[in-house]
Amino acid sequence: MARKTQDVKDFVEDVLAGMRDACVEDVTDRVFLAIQEDPALLAEYERLCTKHGRGVVNRQGPKWVWKALGRPRNLGMGAARSKLIPSGRYSRFDVATMACR
Repeated sequence: MARKTQDVKDFVEDVLAGMRDACVEDVTDRVFLAIQEDPALLAEYERLCTKHGRGVVNRQGPKWVWKALGRPRNLGMGAARSKLIPSGRYSRFDVATMACR
C-alpha cells in the first residue's frame, strides 16, 4: 500500500542525497535551508504544500529525515535558521547514533 506522503519522503531523501554532509546534529534545519535556498527545491516544496498542506509537509519532512538517518537519538531542540520551519525549533540528532556513521 502506497503512503499518502510518499512524494514528501522521496523529496526529503533527494534533498539529503544532494547534501555534502547529512551526518550533523542540525540536519533537519540544513535540509530546510537547502530547500529554502534552491529555487527548484523551493518550487517542489511549495507544490507539495499545495497538494498536502503546509502543516503535513512540515511534520512529515522532519520525520522522513529522522527515518532516513536510521532513527538517531534526539538531543533536544535547536533554534532553526530556516524560515520554512514555522515553529522556529527543530530536533537535533546524535551523530553517533546516525546510520551514516
